Amino acid sequence: MIYCWKFRYRDIFIYLASSEKGAKKIGISMEDLDPLFYFKKNFSDLKLDLSHNLPLAEAVMNRLMNDKEIKIFLDVTLTPFQWKVLNAIRDIPFGETKTYKQIAEKINRPKAIRAIANALRLNPLPIIFPCHRVVSENSIGGFSFGVSIKQYLLKYEREILHENSSLSYKTRENKRERFML
Repeated sequence: MIYCWKFRYRDIFIYLASSEKGAKKIGISMEDLDPLFYFKKNFSDLKLDLSHNLPLAEAVMNRLMNDKEIKIFLDVTLTPFQWKVLNAIRDIPFGETKTYKQIAEKINRPKAIRAIANALRLNPLPIIFPCHRVVSENSIGGFSFGVSIKQYLLKYEREILHENSSLSYKTRENKRERFML
């Protein structure tokens, strides 16, 4: 059984899918869709359920607010190369970008730029593994959910950094009310 849910944050909808074992998949859209409809092409046995997705929702909210990473259980199948790439991008600071080439060099595979782009295209947990922060040398690059959402997330992160530079922790905590579960 796969449990799914969605929440809205500002102008985007975040779609969550988890199993009993942990987080399976995150989707991002500007459209408000039924989570059961959203994930029907990925999973066959779906149920709408927030409780199984609370850890994932909290982890996503923390990443969106530039808070520290929260440890959650994952239930994803990835190759060793995909894990290496996703672990490398976890370190990209909020509001910053790195190029595919920089990631290739970081994992000691300087000629694997296309393979890195493909691994990021298959990233099941964007935002947790912030693939939107990886760009081409000459352009913004691609994004599984569309370039417009990638641009939105990068612009949003820069705005949050600017806002948070002058906010107290208490004010920042109150900003969590923008999330609608």
